[in-house]
Amino acid sequence: MLDLIIAAICDHLNCSNVAYYHIEDGKASVIAQHGNVLQVDNAMSFAAQMVSRVDADGDPIVINAAGPGEENAQSLLSTLGLGSAIMIPVARSNLHSVFFAARDVGVAERPFRGADLEMFFVLARQAVVALENASLYADLRAYVRRVEDSQQALLRAEKMAAAGRLTASIAHEVNNPLQSVQNCLHLAGREDLPAEKRREYFDLARNELERLMKTMQRMLDFYRPGSAKVEQVDILELLQHVISLTSQQLGQRHIEVQTDLPESLPAIYAVSSQIQQIFFNLILNALDAMPAGGNLEIRARERNRGVEITFQDSGPGIPEEKRNNIFEPFFSTKEGGTGLGLTVSYNIVTAHGGILDLVNGNKPGACFRLFLPMGDKQ
Repeated sequence: MLDLIIAAICDHLNCSNVAYYHIEDGKASVIAQHGNVLQVDNAMSFAAQMVSRVDADGDPIVINAAGPGEENAQSLLSTLGLGSAIMIPVARSNLHSVFFAARDVGVAERPFRGADLEMFFVLARQAVVALENASLYADLRAYVRRVEDSQQALLRAEKMAAAGRLTASIAHEVNNPLQSVQNCLHLAGREDLPAEKRREYFDLARNELERLMKTMQRMLDFYRPGSAKVEQVDILELLQHVISLTSQQLGQRHIEVQTDLPESLPAIYAVSSQIQQIFFNLILNALDAMPAGGNLEIRARERNRGVEITFQDSGPGIPEEKRNNIFEPFFSTKEGGTGLGLTVSYNIVTAHGGILDLVNGNKPGACFRLFLPMGDKQ
């Protein structure tokens, strides 16, 4: 910015000697310069005192080496080989500046005139404004950088906290069945117990191992990237197929399924097996929520270039304080649940660009809303 300002003054005033001074506590210091200019390194020198005096008076001055004017100033210009000079003081806020422009002795660079003074005055004010804007922009960039650094630090902290919570949850989910298996095997190895009792402990150990394997498989389904092929899927046909497959389980629990489905729905591009898994998870969640029987209402409709399906059960619902955690890994509201069904479903829906959320239905119980966009072959 300073180089551009110096070049602009040289060009517009047709001179080859320009300097920009800062004044602080009455002392001048050169910030940028080009050619022969007043040196202010020694605060007691006449040049330094003259620059400070111009700032203190607040008035611009024009000096010609040939006169008229102050003899010491004329002598100083002659010593530097300068024929004419202008000094412009500019004060804004806490910033005091003095601009200096001078022409060499000779026919090529004539003495400054009144028009040159007016032009220099305009250039000096514009230069100070430009420098202030540049300083503000630099401050803004530094502030934005600090904000971004803070956000990155918060993000890293949240990732570490999430990793800690996940690790603790995994340890808890794995440790419980392992302890049960250890206890069962210990009891099954006691020779003083009857064979039937020992066989019972072996069965319990087998069941706990199966539960552990199921949990590990759910974890792999959640964290392993899907590699299945995206294809055009008839959502209505797939949903009716899953309802048919689960009808026996629902009937045994005395759960009545009520559907409100259109004759047709737009086909979407998705991984068929993964969408089927979502339907299974949502229906079986509703089944677990109604152990004494109830109603499950499934509605589907076309909406916003996609398909929206709601699953409303008549169970006890999900407490308000737990609603924000239901999609977290290993979080479950039912005893013995792995807490991965909704997490896996949420992960699949997100990968398809859709939405899975818990909404407030018109009836008691839990209502899950699933939206899947039509998507494309990609």
